[in-house]
Amino acid sequence: KDPFPFPGEIPRHIDGGATLYYQRNGRVEEPAFGDIRVRFLRVPCDAGCVFTAAGVQRGDALVPFQYREAPPSGLELGRALTADFNLGQAYMPVDSSVADEAGMVEQTSQEAIKQSASKVMLTALSASLEGWRRVLHSTAPEKLHGLLPGRHSRVSYILTAYLADAGLTWRIRASGFMLLLAGLEITFRNWQAVLMLFGPAGMALETVVIVAASGFCACTIAAARIFYQPVSATFTLCAGVALFCSVFGVMPLVFALTVVASCMVCVVALFAVNLLLPCC
Repeated sequence: KDPFPFPGEIPRHIDGGATLYYQRNGRVEEPAFGDIRVRFLRVPCDAGCVFTAAGVQRGDALVPFQYREAPPSGLELGRALTADFNLGQAYMPVDSSVADEAGMVEQTSQEAIKQSASKVMLTALSASLEGWRRVLHSTAPEKLHGLLPGRHSRVSYILTAYLADAGLTWRIRASGFMLLLAGLEITFRNWQAVLMLFGPAGMALETVVIVAASGFCACTIAAARIFYQPVSATFTLCAGVALFCSVFGVMPLVFALTVVASCMVCVVALFAVNLLLPCC
Protein backbone atom coordinates (compact mmCIF):
# COMPACT_ATOMS: atom_id res chain seq x y z
CA LYS A 1 0.00 0.00 0.00
CA ASP A 2 1.28 3.45 -0.94
CA PRO A 3 2.57 5.11 2.26
CA PHE A 4 2.16 8.65 0.87
CA PRO A 5 -1.03 10.60 1.62
CA PHE A 6 -1.64 11.27 -2.12
CA PRO A 7 -1.01 8.02 -4.04
CA GLY A 8 0.44 8.55 -7.48
CA GLU A 9 1.75 12.05 -6.69
CA ILE A 10 5.48 12.42 -5.95
CA PRO A 11 6.19 15.19 -3.42
CA ARG A 12 9.37 17.23 -2.97
CA HIS A 13 11.51 16.44 0.07
CA ILE A 14 12.56 19.37 2.20
CA ASP A 15 14.10 19.82 5.66
CA GLY A 16 16.49 16.98 5.03
CA GLY A 17 13.75 14.57 4.08
CA ALA A 18 11.71 15.17 7.25
CA THR A 19 8.96 17.04 5.35
CA LEU A 20 6.99 16.21 2.21
CA TYR A 21 5.89 19.24 0.19
CA TYR A 22 2.92 18.96 -2.23
CA GLN A 23 2.91 21.95 -4.51
CA ARG A 24 -0.48 23.48 -5.35
CA ASN A 25 -0.46 27.27 -5.71
CA GLY A 26 3.02 28.20 -4.52
CA ARG A 27 6.63 27.11 -4.43
CA VAL A 28 9.00 25.77 -1.82
CA GLU A 29 10.58 29.21 -1.52
CA GLU A 30 7.18 30.99 -1.43
CA PRO A 31 4.43 28.71 -0.09
CA ALA A 32 0.86 29.77 -0.94
CA PHE A 33 -2.61 28.91 0.24
CA GLY A 34 -3.49 25.34 -0.77
CA ASP A 35 0.02 23.88 -0.57
CA ILE A 36 0.32 20.79 1.62
CA ARG A 37 3.24 19.91 3.86
CA VAL A 38 3.52 16.59 5.68
CA ARG A 39 6.09 16.51 8.47
CA PHE A 40 7.43 13.37 10.08
CA LEU A 41 8.62 13.64 13.68
CA ARG A 42 10.29 10.91 15.67
CA VAL A 43 9.78 11.11 19.40
CA PRO A 44 12.23 9.11 21.51
CA CYS A 45 10.58 6.86 24.04
CA ASP A 46 12.57 7.56 27.18
CA ALA A 47 12.09 9.24 30.55
CA GLY A 48 13.64 12.48 29.30
CA CYS A 49 10.98 13.05 26.63
CA VAL A 50 7.41 13.17 27.91
CA PHE A 51 4.70 13.15 25.24
CA THR A 52 1.03 12.21 24.74
CA ALA A 53 -0.17 9.93 21.96
CA ALA A 54 -3.77 9.21 20.98
CA GLY A 55 -4.68 5.87 19.45
CA VAL A 56 -5.35 2.22 20.21
CA GLN A 57 -2.56 0.01 21.52
CA ARG A 58 -1.97 -3.30 19.74
CA GLY A 59 0.86 -5.09 21.50
CA ASP A 60 3.88 -2.77 21.28
CA ALA A 61 2.38 -0.65 18.51
CA LEU A 62 -0.11 2.23 18.43
CA VAL A 63 -2.75 2.18 15.67
CA PRO A 64 -5.15 4.98 14.74
CA PHE A 65 -8.47 5.27 16.50
CA GLN A 66 -11.12 4.59 13.83
CA TYR A 67 -14.50 3.03 13.05
CA ARG A 68 -14.70 -0.74 12.74
CA GLU A 69 -16.51 -0.32 9.43
CA ALA A 70 -16.68 2.48 6.90
CA PRO A 71 -17.14 5.83 8.70
CA PRO A 72 -20.19 8.06 8.05
CA SER A 73 -20.07 10.13 4.88
CA GLY A 74 -20.58 13.89 4.64
CA LEU A 75 -22.33 15.50 7.59
CA GLU A 76 -23.97 12.27 8.73
CA LEU A 77 -23.31 11.44 12.38
CA GLY A 78 -22.51 7.83 13.17
CA ARG A 79 -23.11 5.96 16.39
CA ALA A 80 -20.71 6.54 19.26
CA LEU A 81 -20.84 3.20 21.04
CA THR A 82 -17.74 1.31 22.15
CA ALA A 83 -18.59 -1.57 19.80
CA ASP A 84 -18.45 0.77 16.79
CA PHE A 85 -14.70 1.53 17.16
CA ASN A 86 -11.52 -0.53 17.07
CA LEU A 87 -11.37 -1.01 20.82
CA GLY A 88 -10.62 -4.29 22.51
CA GLN A 89 -8.92 -7.45 21.27
CA ALA A 90 -11.85 -8.48 19.04
CA TYR A 91 -11.03 -5.74 16.50
CA MET A 92 -10.84 -6.97 12.97
CA PRO A 93 -10.06 -4.10 10.57
CA VAL A 94 -12.47 -3.82 7.68
CA ASP A 95 -11.45 -2.21 4.44
CA SER A 96 -14.49 -0.82 2.65
CA SER A 97 -12.79 -1.27 -0.73
CA VAL A 98 -12.53 -5.04 -0.27
CA ALA A 99 -15.78 -5.69 1.59
CA ASP A 100 -17.65 -8.85 0.81
CA GLU A 101 -20.11 -7.92 -1.95
CA ALA A 102 -22.46 -10.80 -1.12
CA GLY A 103 -22.72 -9.71 2.49
CA MET A 104 -23.34 -6.11 1.45
CA VAL A 105 -26.09 -7.20 -0.94
CA GLU A 106 -27.71 -9.36 1.74
CA GLN A 107 -27.60 -6.52 4.27
CA THR A 108 -29.08 -4.10 1.72
CA SER A 109 -31.90 -6.51 0.88
CA GLN A 110 -32.68 -7.02 4.58
CA GLU A 111 -32.84 -3.27 5.13
CA ALA A 112 -35.13 -2.91 2.11
CA ILE A 113 -37.45 -5.61 3.52
CA LYS A 114 -37.53 -3.85 6.91
CA GLN A 115 -38.31 -0.51 5.29
CA SER A 116 -41.08 -2.06 3.18
CA ALA A 117 -42.59 -3.76 6.23
CA SER A 118 -42.47 -0.48 8.18
CA LYS A 119 -44.20 1.37 5.35
CA VAL A 120 -46.93 -1.29 5.10
CA MET A 121 -47.50 -1.20 8.87
CA LEU A 122 -47.61 2.60 8.89
CA THR A 123 -50.09 2.62 5.99
CA ALA A 124 -52.31 0.05 7.74
CA LEU A 125 -52.30 2.03 11.00
CA SER A 126 -53.07 5.27 9.17
CA ALA A 127 -55.98 3.62 7.33
CA SER A 128 -57.31 2.15 10.58
CA LEU A 129 -57.15 5.51 12.36
CA GLU A 130 -58.85 7.27 9.45
CA GLY A 131 -61.60 4.64 9.38
CA TRP A 132 -62.14 4.95 13.13
CA ARG A 133 -62.25 8.75 12.82
CA ARG A 134 -64.95 8.49 10.14
CA VAL A 135 -66.98 6.12 12.32
CA LEU A 136 -66.75 8.54 15.24
CA HIS A 137 -67.61 11.46 13.00
CA SER A 138 -70.72 9.72 11.68
CA THR A 139 -71.75 8.69 15.20
CA ALA A 140 -70.94 11.97 16.95
CA PRO A 141 -70.18 14.66 14.33
CA GLU A 142 -67.24 16.90 15.07
CA LYS A 143 -68.39 20.42 15.77
CA LEU A 144 -66.55 23.54 16.84
CA HIS A 145 -68.42 24.70 19.92
CA GLY A 146 -69.04 28.42 20.05
CA LEU A 147 -68.59 28.89 16.28
CA LEU A 148 -71.76 30.24 14.64
CA PRO A 149 -72.15 31.20 10.96
CA GLY A 150 -73.10 34.74 9.95
CA ARG A 151 -72.75 38.11 11.65
CA HIS A 152 -73.86 38.41 15.28
CA SER A 153 -74.00 41.05 17.93
CA ARG A 154 -73.14 40.18 21.51
CA VAL A 155 -76.79 39.62 22.45
CA SER A 156 -77.74 37.66 19.32
CA TYR A 157 -74.64 35.47 19.65
CA ILE A 158 -75.39 34.61 23.29
CA LEU A 159 -79.07 33.96 22.55
CA THR A 160 -78.29 31.76 19.56
CA ALA A 161 -75.65 29.76 21.43
CA TYR A 162 -77.88 29.46 24.51
CA LEU A 163 -80.98 28.39 22.60
CA ALA A 164 -78.99 25.76 20.66
CA ASP A 165 -77.83 24.15 23.92
CA ALA A 166 -80.97 24.89 25.93
CA GLY A 167 -83.17 22.89 23.56
CA LEU A 168 -81.26 19.66 24.21
CA THR A 169 -80.86 20.48 27.90
CA TRP A 170 -84.55 21.03 28.53
CA ARG A 171 -85.49 17.93 26.52
CA ILE A 172 -83.26 15.87 28.80
CA ARG A 173 -84.73 17.58 31.88
CA ALA A 174 -88.28 16.96 30.66
CA SER A 175 -87.47 13.29 30.06
CA GLY A 176 -86.02 13.03 33.56
CA PHE A 177 -89.08 14.73 35.04
CA MET A 178 -91.44 12.32 33.27
CA LEU A 179 -89.42 9.30 34.42
CA LEU A 180 -89.41 10.61 37.99
CA LEU A 181 -93.12 11.30 37.85
CA ALA A 182 -93.80 7.81 36.52
CA GLY A 183 -91.69 6.31 39.29
CA LEU A 184 -93.57 8.19 41.99
CA GLU A 185 -96.88 7.24 40.40
CA ILE A 186 -95.89 3.57 40.54
CA THR A 187 -94.70 3.91 44.15
CA PHE A 188 -97.98 5.42 45.37
CA ARG A 189 -100.34 3.55 43.04
CA ASN A 190 -101.93 1.56 45.87
CA TRP A 191 -102.64 4.71 47.90
CA GLN A 192 -103.99 6.48 44.85
CA ALA A 193 -106.33 3.58 44.06
CA VAL A 194 -107.72 3.72 47.60
CA LEU A 195 -108.05 7.53 47.66
CA MET A 196 -109.80 7.56 44.29
CA LEU A 197 -112.73 5.96 46.09
CA PHE A 198 -113.15 9.19 48.04
CA GLY A 199 -113.34 11.45 45.00
CA PRO A 200 -111.07 14.55 45.08
CA ALA A 201 -108.63 12.92 47.52
CA GLY A 202 -107.11 10.94 44.66
CA MET A 203 -106.44 14.17 42.75
CA ALA A 204 -104.77 15.58 45.87
CA LEU A 205 -102.26 12.72 45.88
CA GLU A 206 -101.64 13.33 42.18
CA THR A 207 -100.84 16.96 42.97
CA VAL A 208 -98.46 15.92 45.75
CA VAL A 209 -96.63 13.58 43.35
CA ILE A 210 -96.25 16.33 40.72
CA VAL A 211 -94.98 18.85 43.28
CA ALA A 212 -92.50 16.32 44.72
CA ALA A 213 -91.20 15.42 41.24
CA SER A 214 -90.79 19.14 40.47
CA GLY A 215 -88.82 19.61 43.71
CA PHE A 216 -86.52 16.70 42.85
CA CYS A 217 -85.89 18.12 39.37
CA ALA A 218 -85.17 21.60 40.73
CA CYS A 219 -82.63 20.24 43.24
CA THR A 220 -80.97 18.14 40.52
CA ILE A 221 -80.65 21.16 38.20
CA ALA A 222 -79.22 23.25 41.05
CA ALA A 223 -76.65 20.55 41.90
CA ALA A 224 -75.52 20.39 38.26
CA ARG A 225 -75.07 24.20 38.01
CA ILE A 226 -73.71 25.03 41.46
CA PHE A 227 -70.04 25.16 40.36
CA TYR A 228 -70.24 27.23 37.17
CA GLN A 229 -73.50 29.20 37.81
CA PRO A 230 -73.71 29.49 41.60
CA VAL A 231 -76.19 32.41 41.76
CA SER A 232 -78.81 30.92 39.43
CA ALA A 233 -78.24 27.51 41.06
CA THR A 234 -79.01 29.05 44.45
CA PHE A 235 -82.32 30.46 43.18
CA THR A 236 -83.19 27.08 41.64
CA LEU A 237 -82.34 25.32 44.89
CA CYS A 238 -84.59 27.74 46.81
CA ALA A 239 -87.45 26.85 44.45
CA GLY A 240 -86.88 23.12 45.06
CA VAL A 241 -86.77 23.60 48.83
CA ALA A 242 -90.04 25.59 48.69
CA LEU A 243 -91.73 22.77 46.77
CA PHE A 244 -90.53 20.16 49.29
CA CYS A 245 -91.75 22.36 52.14
CA SER A 246 -95.16 22.41 50.49
CA VAL A 247 -95.15 18.60 50.14
CA PHE A 248 -94.40 18.13 53.86
CA GLY A 249 -96.92 20.78 54.92
CA VAL A 250 -94.43 23.36 56.17
CA MET A 251 -95.91 26.08 53.94
CA PRO A 252 -99.06 26.36 51.83
CA LEU A 253 -98.87 25.33 48.19
CA VAL A 254 -99.83 28.81 46.99
CA PHE A 255 -97.00 30.38 48.96
CA ALA A 256 -94.56 27.76 47.67
CA LEU A 257 -95.60 28.47 44.08
CA THR A 258 -95.11 32.19 44.76
CA VAL A 259 -91.55 31.51 45.96
CA VAL A 260 -90.89 29.36 42.87
CA ALA A 261 -92.18 32.10 40.57
CA SER A 262 -90.05 34.71 42.33
CA CYS A 263 -86.93 32.56 42.03
CA MET A 264 -87.54 31.96 38.31
CA VAL A 265 -88.02 35.72 37.78
CA CYS A 266 -84.66 36.30 39.47
CA VAL A 267 -83.01 33.70 37.23
CA VAL A 268 -84.45 35.35 34.10
CA ALA A 269 -83.36 38.79 35.37
CA LEU A 270 -79.85 37.45 36.01
CA PHE A 271 -79.74 36.08 32.47
CA ALA A 272 -80.81 39.50 31.13
CA VAL A 273 -78.07 41.21 33.16
CA ASN A 274 -75.51 38.80 31.67
CA LEU A 275 -76.69 39.76 28.20
CA LEU A 276 -76.35 43.49 28.87
CA LEU A 277 -73.18 43.28 31.02
CA PRO A 278 -71.29 40.14 29.89
CA CYS A 279 -68.24 40.99 32.02
CA CYS A 280 -70.18 40.77 35.28
